[in-house]
Amino acid sequence: MLELKNINLAFDKPLIKDGHIIIPDERITVLSGKSGCGKSTLLYDIALMTQNAQMNYYFYDYDICSVTLEKKKEFQRSHIAFVFQNIQLIDSMSLFENIQFFAYLSHQEFDEKQAREYLTDLNLFLDDQTDIRKLSGGEKQRLAIVCALMKDTPLIILDEPTAYLDYDNKLKLIDVLILLKEKYHKTILIASHDKLIKEVSDCLYEIEQQKIINRKDTQITHNTIPNPKISSYQNSLNLFYRKILKYNRFQYLTFKILLTLLMTFYCFLSVFFQTYIERLNNTIEELQSTQIIVEANYPLSNDEVKEMKYNEYIQDVQRFIPIETDNGYLLSPYMSSDYFQHYLNQENAHNDQQYYGNYELYRQQKNENIECQLSNYHFTLPIHNYLNEKFEDYRGLSSLSRIIYIPYQEYQNLIKYTDIQLKSSKTFIIQLNDSNDYLNVLKVLMDDYPQLEVSAHSNLLKVIGVSNQLEIFNQLSIGFIIGLFIIAIIILKIFDQYQWRKQAVLLEVNGVSQKKMNNLLLKKELYLLFYPWIISIMIVSGIYWGLDLLDRDVIIHICLLITLAIFFIFIFSYFIYVLIRKAVSNINIIKKF
Repeated sequence: MLELKNINLAFDKPLIKDGHIIIPDERITVLSGKSGCGKSTLLYDIALMTQNAQMNYYFYDYDICSVTLEKKKEFQRSHIAFVFQNIQLIDSMSLFENIQFFAYLSHQEFDEKQAREYLTDLNLFLDDQTDIRKLSGGEKQRLAIVCALMKDTPLIILDEPTAYLDYDNKLKLIDVLILLKEKYHKTILIASHDKLIKEVSDCLYEIEQQKIINRKDTQITHNTIPNPKISSYQNSLNLFYRKILKYNRFQYLTFKILLTLLMTFYCFLSVFFQTYIERLNNTIEELQSTQIIVEANYPLSNDEVKEMKYNEYIQDVQRFIPIETDNGYLLSPYMSSDYFQHYLNQENAHNDQQYYGNYELYRQQKNENIECQLSNYHFTLPIHNYLNEKFEDYRGLSSLSRIIYIPYQEYQNLIKYTDIQLKSSKTFIIQLNDSNDYLNVLKVLMDDYPQLEVSAHSNLLKVIGVSNQLEIFNQLSIGFIIGLFIIAIIILKIFDQYQWRKQAVLLEVNGVSQKKMNNLLLKKELYLLFYPWIISIMIVSGIYWGLDLLDRDVIIHICLLITLAIFFIFIFSYFIYVLIRKAVSNINIIKKF
């Protein structure tokens, strides 16, 4: 026997004040009233699916309101079966699998003989594998009652069971209700305003003017307190999980394929750009030197030159104009021999006191000693090394093609034999403290000296330009891909989690604990994410291996990046589920099913 005392229910306005209901054992009790009076809401509270009303809830002398949530769930699962107005069954299961599922909620084993008897008693002569979506309204309702019987609970609650039935099916339902009471000794509670249901009731309560009025009563018998067998319901969860995966296999397969492609594309681009940029930076480090040749738009004053020398990265700044010898050689000064180190024909030791001939000189003469003449001054320059064809000469405005690069100190000695005026020079050699300062000095020149332009070493400048563009493109493309990635995942996971939530509600309203549902959700998420995680790592690693870019650091980078992405998706997916759970209540989902 259930007894509800001091029932108070209100939303925008009071619906029930100080109500009192007794639901006797093995009787049909009907709760009636106009639409909006609160009867369905009260019914959900009695079924422990919601907690909107304030009341004292007693099962015999057992105070339900005083127990823990876990105990309430256990009581709900073992003592209450609920048949919804719009018939809630699990679409992913066949007719007989639905019966098995509800049986497993209360029992370790499934009694097939008992299930067959229920189907016969309720005139459901259908194939076991029947798709429940193809059943008529009356057949669905009788199947829902069979499922309720399989839970083997003392109390069965029905919400507006005749709402969608024609007259003939209503009469069949009346016969079923009498069968439940008389043959199977069930206590039945119904919310309905149907006259046929009221006529068959043993107890009738009507909600009028915020009061619960007893219109019909029956003698209350004090039976022994029912004590259903409490057992694990893991079998029902296992069956539910297997059937959900099978039912949604195409949806989940699509999700896994799309997720694999997204992560593969994202990880490949991210690692590829990072690897390529690192290689470009290594090339830049190899090519950069402690010397930069710049040309000004106009002759700079001595003060402007001094200002450059004060920069922390710059050691010295000197003007120069290449010297043209009388016999057709061009002498250009240098301050740092590392400027030539990647362009030597012969890999031998070099220092800042050597003489270097350009490729044109090598092609024409290949002499180790070059005889030069400036007016009446004759001298010999020993060529220590020749530069290859990849070196870009700096020759000022001269048209001479045979160039000898000489130390700047030697250049200063030779300029005395010419009429060159260095003050008019627009070309400068900038000597750096360290080659690692090369990029910093380029930035200083770009920001503070827009009138200066680097006039040589264009190969290095091209590499730097490509590197900078790649970094920008990398940031933009990765940002764009991440944006698409997040949007796609949001859409997929919202759809997936809402579908899961719709199915999970049926378990929760039948007494499955939130902890168990969370474990099941975790299991499902790991199933969806595990294969994309492994396959993405294998695909991206295979691509890099094919491009001969795979090494230990790249493998670590790939694994770390994809693992972090998977972890983010897992957390994000659970967050979406929590939001859906908070935004849409169990009852709202049931009503929209």
